[in-house]
This record gives sequence, structure tokens and C-alpha cells, in this order.
Amino acid sequence: MPAITKHLANVSAYAEAIYALTQGACTIPDLVAESGMASNTARKFVASLRRRGLLYIAAWEKDTTGRFTVAAYAWGDSKDVKRPPKKTMEERKAKYMEKIRTIALRTGTPVRQTRVRNYKCTIQSTTPFITPAIPAGLKPFRSLNT
Repeated sequence: MPAITKHLANVSAYAEAIYALTQGACTIPDLVAESGMASNTARKFVASLRRRGLLYIAAWEKDTTGRFTVAAYAWGDSKDVKRPPKKTMEERKAKYMEKIRTIALRTGTPVRQTRVRNYKCTIQSTTPFITPAIPAGLKPFRSLNT
């Protein structure tokens, strides 16, 4: 790709990113999807605009583990929104014990002998799944393609 074409593509990506930021709060993955620039480039671009006081953190979003670690940036010079407080040790322990009790009920083992690491699951997946019994004499379903 000639140098001028590459330069124009970069300018277009930056313009798309600025437009997306002026429309509302955007996370780094949102900017990457909107502008087409690389993730690292988008991160550097946001850091540069924040140093100049043009962007602020408008909200915090949950990551894949459920923690508020993903910042959503918006155009303007307002103060950053504070990150929500972390869960306390009691809240984390209560969630863990709920998971242990659910696994113990599902497997029939005592709660004291149940360990989460033996079961790769979440609370939702540990709920008992009731399958209807197949009456005697019926054959299992066979696909027409086989």
C-alpha cells in the first residue's frame, strides 16, 4: 500500500473514532469496532486524548469475569466516574458457599466434602437438569441423514 493511501486510512480511522466518542460513551473494543484501528492504537489514542483533557471516564462496564474493569470514555472535560466498590470478602464467600451447596445437592455428596475445583461449572449450570425417562421398548431417535 502506498504511503499516502495508508496515511489517509489512518486519518479516516481517527475521524471515525472521534465521531463515535462524540456520540456517546465508548469502550476500547467499541472504538476498535467503529474505526477499524488496532486495539493498541485505540488505547494509545484514548490515552493521548485523556492527557489533553478531552476525554473522561463516563462509566464502568463489567468484563468477562463480572468485575467492573472496562472503562467507557466520553467526549468532554468532566470528572471521571468512580469505579464501583469491590465485593467484600463476606459477599464472595457467600457466593462460593452457594455454589458449593448447589454442587453438593446435585451430586449427593456432603457439603464438607464438595470442592468447586472438581466441577467446572457456574451457579446456573449446576441447577439440576431433569430429563424425561425413556419408556422401556422405545428406541432412541435416529437421524434421517445417517
